[in-house]
Amino acid sequence: MKRSVFRALGGATAIFGMLLVFQTGALAGQDIVIKGTVSHSVAGNGDPLNNGAWPVGGFSHFPDSAENNSVTVSSGGKIDDTDLRVYGGAAYGASGTITVTGNRVTVSGEVVPQIVVGGFASGNASAVATNNGVTISGGLAKNVSGGYVISGATATVMGNTVTMSSGTINGEIYGGFAFTGIGTDGDETRTGNPAAADNTVAISGGKVSGHVYGGLAYSDIGTPKATSNTVMLSGTPTFGTDSALIGGHVIGKPGDVFTDNVLKIHNYTGAPVKRVLNFASYDFLLPVSLEPLKVTERVYFEKSGNPAETARVTAVNLMEGGTAPGVGDKIALIHATNGFRGVIANNGQALSGTKGALKYTFRLEQDKNHLYAVVVSVVPALP
Repeated sequence: MKRSVFRALGGATAIFGMLLVFQTGALAGQDIVIKGTVSHSVAGNGDPLNNGAWPVGGFSHFPDSAENNSVTVSSGGKIDDTDLRVYGGAAYGASGTITVTGNRVTVSGEVVPQIVVGGFASGNASAVATNNGVTISGGLAKNVSGGYVISGATATVMGNTVTMSSGTINGEIYGGFAFTGIGTDGDETRTGNPAAADNTVAISGGKVSGHVYGGLAYSDIGTPKATSNTVMLSGTPTFGTDSALIGGHVIGKPGDVFTDNVLKIHNYTGAPVKRVLNFASYDFLLPVSLEPLKVTERVYFEKSGNPAETARVTAVNLMEGGTAPGVGDKIALIHATNGFRGVIANNGQALSGTKGALKYTFRLEQDKNHLYAVVVSVVPALP
């Protein structure tokens, strides 16, 4: 439980209009709230008397663990330099396992820095980021990641989240980013086995200019993997003309980017995306209007490196309200302008679904440019 101290700040700091809430015990974390303009990197476990500034001496002076810290950039708040970083919690260590857990960044103001991260860990041997998150509820940010890890050997990002309901992201979104490498910028030795797993990106509003990744792993020598991640679209967000939805992605050595990654399209009436790839399963909850997911280029159902393995549709349900489709109706789930790479694994098979009290049986049907759910039967649910 946090033991908080509230201080009204005077002098130059009062210009920032900032109210600090911080914890005297390290395990419970501290909260940094930005209500005006600051021009330095910020961390939830940074200096509570200087707007979350990094330690004197730089990043290497952070502790080897950070837990339950937060940064909130309120409406009217601004972090004003493209070379800066914003971390909900940050940790560094030359040995042992470096961990960040339960750290958060919430943005409704303007964040100009290169990247905003819920929890960031860097270590020579092993680094882990779990259950960190970023919430975008307005304002502006560039690149965003729920968890981000750099390590010389083992890098793990797991259970991190990015949630966006409004605002603008002028770059990419990553549920989790795992990087293995030692050295200076441009001269790293990227070894080790990075894993980005069980991370989630959920977008229900706002605008994203770049790609959306459930998880990304980077290694030149080891075995990277980005699996069991989830991307969920709902509401009416908009995307850039080149934006793709990507379940998992690896850079450097090949690795698994497909297994158990999930795309959820739930009550979505937003803008098209350019490409969809590296998802093992698709989960649909169609809006009352029955609008499909629109893809301006192509959907890749094939598993990268193993085209014989393709994705499955695991759920088709309809929002309650409006006119109920009848037997024989074809409901488009996806419209892809340039078609598909691969055929869904359960094409032609039956799948059960609901619309309020109605129980449906659908048959999945894929043609050149569409994936359909064809109504086979519909009956009222038993009372």
